[in-house]
Parts: sequence; structure tokens; C-alpha cells
Amino acid sequence: MGFKAISPLVAAVLLVAITMTIAGMLAFWASTFIKTQTETFENQTQQTKCSFASVDIFDCSYDTSSGTLTLVLQNTGGIALQNLTANVLYSDKTTTSHTLEGKLGLAEIKSFQISLAPNKSISQVIVGSAECPNMPTASSRCSVS
Repeated sequence: MGFKAISPLVAAVLLVAITMTIAGMLAFWASTFIKTQTETFENQTQQTKCSFASVDIFDCSYDTSSGTLTLVLQNTGGIALQNLTANVLYSDKTTTSHTLEGKLGLAEIKSFQISLAPNKSISQVIVGSAECPNMPTASSRCSVS
């Protein structure tokens, strides 16, 4: 029986085609793998950074007639903080959330003012960070004037 072989030109073209297909599959896999690893690394970096975040309420006062809440916060952590939020708990069990504008640098003490409804009774203020949601929150009862 006579077997016919493929020509060397066809064999070379098939080898190049198979090689290019495998290279394309490897390139796709590598790009997906690198993207996944980069996202994982970025998440771990954010979590590590936030593990050094901490804030204390240095002073809290509430003027019932004007509805002005004044918070004096101190950054006691190892990173600058921004996107801070203050959750105000009222005696009637309602809550309001307020974004504190500005940045709180390392070891900085800064005053923030929040306009609230006048003549409401505050039971507690809790300060946290939207940027670092796992940061320990600071809470305080406010002096009333």
C-alpha cells in the first residue's frame, strides 16, 4: 500500500498555525491571570493601609438652639484620613449620616461642624471612614449647650 505524505510546505504551515493558536491561548490566559493578581494585590494593599487607620473624638458639643454639632477629631492612626462619616444617633432612636469634608492628616486635630435640626436630643455620635470601613469607629456623647 502506498501512503501519500503531506508536502513539507503544508506541514510547515500547519506547524506555524498550531504554534500561533497555542501562543494566542497562552497570551489570553496570561493577561487574565495578571489582571486577577493585580486586583487581589490592590485589595490587600488597601486592607493593609486601613489597618493603620484610627480616629478619636477629641471633643463633641451640640448647640440645640442653632442645631450645630461641633466635632473635634484627632487622627491617632498611621495614615491620613479622608471620607470620614459621622452618624448621629438621636434619643428618639433615629439616625442621620453626615460626610465630613476635608482631610485629617497624621496626628492632626481638626474641627468639623455639622448642621442638624435644632432642638433635637442627641444620644451619641459615631465617627468612621467610608474609605476604610473596617477602621475602628470612635463614639462619644456630646456636651449640650
